[in-house]
Amino acid sequence: MLPSQIYLHFMVVRFVLHMGNRNLMHITRLTFLLILGLAWIPQSGWGRQSQEQIAIKSGLKFLIQNQSDDGNWKSDYYGNLKQGAAITSLVLYAISNCDQKTIEQYVSEIKNAFAFQRLGIQKNGYVSNVSGPDYAVYATSFLILANENFTHKSKLRCLSIAEIKLLQKFLCDAQLDETHGLTAIEPDYGGWDLSGWMQGKRTSPGTNVSVSSFAIQALASDQSQPANDAREKLFRWARRIQNSDGGFHFHPKKDHEGNKAGWADKRFSAPRSYGTATADGIRILKSLAKATAKPSLEHKNALDAGFVSAVRWIEQKPFRLSVPGFGESDDDSWKNGLFYYYSMSLALEMDLFSDRFKKQSKLLADFLTKDQQSDGSWSNRSTRMREDDPIIATCFAIVALCKLKSDSRSNTWPKN
Repeated sequence: MLPSQIYLHFMVVRFVLHMGNRNLMHITRLTFLLILGLAWIPQSGWGRQSQEQIAIKSGLKFLIQNQSDDGNWKSDYYGNLKQGAAITSLVLYAISNCDQKTIEQYVSEIKNAFAFQRLGIQKNGYVSNVSGPDYAVYATSFLILANENFTHKSKLRCLSIAEIKLLQKFLCDAQLDETHGLTAIEPDYGGWDLSGWMQGKRTSPGTNVSVSSFAIQALASDQSQPANDAREKLFRWARRIQNSDGGFHFHPKKDHEGNKAGWADKRFSAPRSYGTATADGIRILKSLAKATAKPSLEHKNALDAGFVSAVRWIEQKPFRLSVPGFGESDDDSWKNGLFYYYSMSLALEMDLFSDRFKKQSKLLADFLTKDQQSDGSWSNRSTRMREDDPIIATCFAIVALCKLKSDSRSNTWPKN
């Protein structure tokens, strides 16, 4: 029985005692009918939000229990994530998406985690392990965004202005351009990859829409010339990976082995759009539209058109508990192995979609609360995208639930 039901029952019983037995039968029937009707409340917004909050708190408890004594989180599943820097930034980003009251319960743990990250920053100039890099662009971007969320929601400032500027400079330097031996006509020019710490001429492992979407978001507060140049370069890069149907694909190179768009498949003459890449692409377009100083009319029109077509692509796909864009004959590990990341990426931009589409997000929130493990974690059965690691999947799920239960309307497409 919900608290509201218990309270109502208590009040009716008090009224029965006050009135005496002459109306006992009538009021008892009334009590029964009211409680029976209120039994359906869990299907309403109240019950759903309550279940989401319970799931978030349970997930956070799982994460906190897995924090190391030195303040970091490490993967027990994947070797290159076992040193802590990348996972720690992801966990901090997940916590930072919670509400103020929840954040303030974990101030000590948050400060310890930033202290751990500061060791790598002081040695290498970006988020890394003391011994070396660990998904440096992702880790640096998530840490900047986490710090912004903490500062905005709870006045908890964990990075100094000098540290933020240092990290944002690293992101600008890590963007693929002439300094890395690329020319403006090459596919990877203007994007970010997973080897951002490598300066000078090099062969890129491939720029992608996911890491680029968080890198440009982390540069939103930076209005320096290098950051403005980075936005202009990314604008051109993003146009290369948005397809004619409005959706996005992951890598700009046709023959990249990680390109889930099936572009190199003989069945496809063009790269295929799919859900995670398109949600990330929308994040890029939004970040560019918000932060670009005085965009030209042509630039603005291109961003607006790209946004409208990308949103339409997602909204026209049946809402299922898997990543859209993959066919029935495709390897299920793609459309299922990306599920928790898709949940997060889509939820981060949910307020940009139509009210009709947002209503369908209840299905996603309900599934996430029901799919949680007894220890508070989430885990994907597929190992394809490392979501079988419960710390990774739990972070994605917590961010998704925090955003899906939020009534904020601040996340809107910029109107210039």
